[in-house]
Amino acid sequence: MKLQETKKKKIIRAGVIPFFIKDKKLEMLFMKPSDPKYGGAQWQIAKGEIDEGEAIIKAALREGKEELGLLRSNIDQLFSLGSFWNGAFHLFAVTVKSKKKFAKFGEETGAVRWMNWGEIFTEGRREQIKLVSTAYKVIKAGV
Repeated sequence: MKLQETKKKKIIRAGVIPFFIKDKKLEMLFMKPSDPKYGGAQWQIAKGEIDEGEAIIKAALREGKEELGLLRSNIDQLFSLGSFWNGAFHLFAVTVKSKKKFAKFGEETGAVRWMNWGEIFTEGRREQIKLVSTAYKVIKAGV
């Protein structure tokens, strides 16, 4: 009997962090899954797998809509924060025109919350703190 070799498909994800700045105070929008099987029970970046043939940026915006209710009409600027985890994760940030102009989020999301750096640092998903820190530094540098 010949053993078949199977290759594990590399899963590539894209995510987005919406942010809003008022009076030089930066807040970022995060989600908490409705069930821990969707990535844990802590606050985290809206993210998900890139569908076959889907552009990375489209995947990030789709996940933002599904998990946060992010509307394209509410996006002022969008920029890439880079690729992480050996190219397995692509992160984007978007400035939003209004913190209130969001649609209803999908079933995988239990709650969404605007958070400052201290809040996400203490209440966020540990594995993502370095990513959020990178986003925070890049965003603050542009303020």
